Amino acid sequence: MSGPKVVRVVTREELVAAGETLLSRLNQAVVDWQRSQGTSGVSNAEQDSTKQRRDKLETLLREDKFADFERAATAEVVFLNADATRRREAAAQAKAVARARALNGKGIATALLAASSGFAADLQRRLEMASRGELALDDLDRVLSEANRSLATLSDEGLTEEQKQLATRLGAGAGATVESWRAQHIETDKRLQEVLTDIAELELLRDVEGAASTQSKLDQLLLSPASAERSMRMDSLQMAIRHSKTVARQKASALAEAEHLATQLSDRSSNAALLGRLKGADMTLGLGDLEGILVSAREELLEVQKSHAASARRRAVLDGLRQLGYTLHEGLGTAATENGGLVMKSPNRPGYGVQVMGAGDLSRMQVRSVAFHKGRDMTKDRAEEETWCGDFSNLQEHIASLGGQLVVEKALGVGATPLREIVIVAPAEEVRRKVASVSKRAS
Repeated sequence: MSGPKVVRVVTREELVAAGETLLSRLNQAVVDWQRSQGTSGVSNAEQDSTKQRRDKLETLLREDKFADFERAATAEVVFLNADATRRREAAAQAKAVARARALNGKGIATALLAASSGFAADLQRRLEMASRGELALDDLDRVLSEANRSLATLSDEGLTEEQKQLATRLGAGAGATVESWRAQHIETDKRLQEVLTDIAELELLRDVEGAASTQSKLDQLLLSPASAERSMRMDSLQMAIRHSKTVARQKASALAEAEHLATQLSDRSSNAALLGRLKGADMTLGLGDLEGILVSAREELLEVQKSHAASARRRAVLDGLRQLGYTLHEGLGTAATENGGLVMKSPNRPGYGVQVMGAGDLSRMQVRSVAFHKGRDMTKDRAEEETWCGDFSNLQEHIASLGGQLVVEKALGVGATPLREIVIVAPAEEVRRKVASVSKRAS
């Protein structure tokens, strides 16, 4: 099939560029995974294991094992994203549990202070700090345990009726623990636990303002006495923070993509304004604004990739033809630019050559034999096409040796259509023709 052909060109440069883009996505996934647990982070052993997997994947890319790299790296990105979500949710739950314990402990300390003034001065001072939420969780537990033991050692004669009731409510006794008090006497609102978890997740998603705003509303709500109105306000707060969390997750995903796109464009685009918007994006931007930046960046990256790919494809085909001896013919300057095509002269067949045509990113090209003279012996055209068949096979082998592919998607047989005729215009004649054309338009 040595007539006109439609071919798809894939160069090694394209495959490497696609691999580098995927590697950048993988690097971004690793960063997001490391952030997933906030300040607690992930263990050194887990980080080392993840880095080793990432480095092995990059080795596949450097060894030109593009298909293996694409398959394994894509799977690793999916895993890291899912694991990051799982870790973030677990970390948020752990933070919420700690905050709930702190709230309960604060309530216990407040109740103890309200009902008794018989504690030792130092214990009294630390209980006051606990009631104001000024103690770390471990210190809070120690203070409440001491207060529990102090109540247990007081004789019944030394206690007021109110203190006796408090001791009974708290289960005071030598074997009692702070945890048992909480389990038996502190009623935890399930909605409160869920709100605290959502606040913690907002913080892990880096929505600092959203988390602080919700925490402030919750603090005000908890100051009000238990009532039907408070319950309704808790329901409203819970619904509001669920929406905030959904938006924050979408923003976090958008910001991760913005970081990836900024990395991809930093050395490949001259659009400084767009790069500035990408690098300056944060949680304070609206979701619509973030998406607008991403759309512009995706389009910019696509254009850059298309331009680079087109250059690589054009270079691969033309370098291959030059290796086979094809050259640009003097006087083919006009023909070379018509319809985005290029015509090259055959090395051993005077009067014949090859035309390469393509549009856009040159992902597909048409290649065909052409003749330069109308008065030629047309019986030789068939032999020309058959000779070009061998040259085309050599061109395929050349591109394959460089790590690319030249794939025939459609082809006509030898003699299926007459050779296209392209008239060679000598340089002097071409100048005269242009002058005549300009003069004609001027008149």
